[in-house]
Amino acid sequence: MSSPNNEDHLRQLLRQSWPTSASPSAQFRAAVWERIDAAKRRPATWAAWLRLHVPGVSVAGVAVILVAGIGGNLMARHQTARMREAQIQRYVASIDPHQQVTAMPVP
Repeated sequence: MSSPNNEDHLRQLLRQSWPTSASPSAQFRAAVWERIDAAKRRPATWAAWLRLHVPGVSVAGVAVILVAGIGGNLMARHQTARMREAQIQRYVASIDPHQQVTAMPVP
């Protein structure tokens, strides 16, 4: 263990070698307590977070529903067009098996 005399000598050497000129600002304590209070106000559960962010979550939900609806509609139209073309070909083949039906382009 070092003696108190050695510790004092070490402190003097450190002060001479590494002088500091920083002093805390007058608002330091207030800023610290403000950050602590802000951390306490953060929601602790998902339900509390949702209550704070209702508008953003609602907009995101509506956007997802719209994109899914539009995508589903486009896929259904494409599938319907392919099925209709297949039905036409089967119908024409049932009337005249030698008849060739040219496929119409699917939009």
